[in-house]
Amino acid sequence: MKTKVSAMFGIVVMAGLVGCGGNTFKSISPTAEQAVTPPVVASSVPACIVNDADYILNEQMVDFEITDQNNVTFGISFLSGLLNAFGLSINTKSGQMTMYLHIASSLTPATSIADSQGQATMNSNNFSFNLGIWQIGINDSYFYQTPLSTLTANTLKNGLGNLRSAFNGKNPGWSSRVVYEDQGKGQYVIPAGQIAGVRVNDEFAFYNENYVWQGAPCASPLVAAVRTTTLPIATAVAVQVDSNSTVLQIESLNSDASIMMGAEVVPSNLPLAAGETSRTLASSVKIGSITSADIPVTGGTSVSLSTFLNEQTQTFLSSYSWYPVGNQSQTSTPTNGAN
Repeated sequence: MKTKVSAMFGIVVMAGLVGCGGNTFKSISPTAEQAVTPPVVASSVPACIVNDADYILNEQMVDFEITDQNNVTFGISFLSGLLNAFGLSINTKSGQMTMYLHIASSLTPATSIADSQGQATMNSNNFSFNLGIWQIGINDSYFYQTPLSTLTANTLKNGLGNLRSAFNGKNPGWSSRVVYEDQGKGQYVIPAGQIAGVRVNDEFAFYNENYVWQGAPCASPLVAAVRTTTLPIATAVAVQVDSNSTVLQIESLNSDASIMMGAEVVPSNLPLAAGETSRTLASSVKIGSITSADIPVTGGTSVSLSTFLNEQTQTFLSSYSWYPVGNQSQTSTPTNGAN
């Protein structure tokens, strides 16, 4: 493996994959759910190149307001500067919520591919109830028994829909990566399967890539991943599809090429079933953080909505050609209480 160091900006250009300080990728080892047959042999893959999710989703609650029957508004808003603590019980009249959503590649988690805003409002026709705010923190089921869960759900759906539109506008396309191989049988495994929408007989193309880093590989931001060829180095067909993995059988291989672990894999032909007019594959998403989701309560305390936002996000992702994987974050930035 040859390394060329550019004098400009200390950028390191790696020919193919590197060892990343001796770390190897093991987080997508076959489990009972992901087991694949025929057996495949795990190989050393840089952990920073192959991740347990394609994308990282971060959410921030920037406005959460509830108005009571006396037209007094409670909540917190980074947009209007509102900070008025909830009482332990409120007869609600209306509510509104705004969230910011950001999605980034797992390879470059600090740089958003797309951003969106989700908003929802509810009025006296569907939001009049007695809110025991204190019960949210001690009884998870209570939250889902109130119109408050509808407000957060509508906000997330609006935000995810807007995020998908913005994401599609950047046209990143669907891709996966080789994580296991059985060269003797000409079989390669990608960490995407039935949940992603892959089917037996789907066809894929393989591309090796070179990686450009700002500094040390994997320990610094990735500048670019560049295909080594214009045309695919190999084509393959799906011969076995499990929940989260697919075995691809090589159909053609450029005689001058060698498929690298971590090679990019993209769909080249997705056959349609009877009645279908088109098909798309879903990408995996890990929730990185949910911030500013604490709402102030009288007495200087607060109640967090992050757990519920997390659960609802995971439920809704599949409606927008994404699906949740990995340990989902439940981060919530504390909010100063008001009296």
